[in-house]
Amino acid sequence: MRSMKFLNLMTLFLIVLFAESSAQSRYIYKVKYGFLTAGSARLEFNTVSDTLLSRFSIKSSPWLSRLWKLNDSIESSYDLSSERLISHHKRIREGKYHREYNAVFSWEDSLVTVNTKPMALVFPNLLDIPSLLHRLRQVELTVGDTLIYHLFDGQGTGRLSLLIQKMESVEVNNRKVSTFVMIPLERNQKADENDLSLSIWLSANAPHDPVRLAIETRYGSAIMTLEGN
Repeated sequence: MRSMKFLNLMTLFLIVLFAESSAQSRYIYKVKYGFLTAGSARLEFNTVSDTLLSRFSIKSSPWLSRLWKLNDSIESSYDLSSERLISHHKRIREGKYHREYNAVFSWEDSLVTVNTKPMALVFPNLLDIPSLLHRLRQVELTVGDTLIYHLFDGQGTGRLSLLIQKMESVEVNNRKVSTFVMIPLERNQKADENDLSLSIWLSANAPHDPVRLAIETRYGSAIMTLEGN
């Protein structure tokens, strides 16, 4: 799977609209780099009828923004009945690096249009990061199992194999939470060059809340931990 930017690794969501008949979930995270608080993140789901609306955003803290500003977001819509993406909008603001990707899916034509450029759709059950995390909240998790998905990252698609490595008790909001720890099995050149590894902690009880995400590199570690919901 191709290398993704910081947003995809810190991997996660969206509220676009609200309705009285909708079901909503919200997660607020603290982001630390080493011992320093580097920013915050929000992950939001809103289900209206059979459509999942998701928003994930991550921002650098005020002190870090003076040196290097981070302001990334993903918004997407996903049809729960057909298990297909409808739209995906990603904004990347990382220092001087600015990018925006707007994707609209046409499953009847097996096409996705990204910034007016059409691309062929090969995989029928394609997920993005928000819809993947929503799916993981609901599936049965067993240590030793490997879950395989195909992901869309705003520019292309790739395979993701998640190994349920172990169970672990972690501290969240001054309380111990039993979790499943998941790690991706795919590696790429950039990950090998930077000794990069990713771990995801999901609460053991269903729905499996994403309570922590960690990226370890040779330069240090970035950890996103649930603060509230």
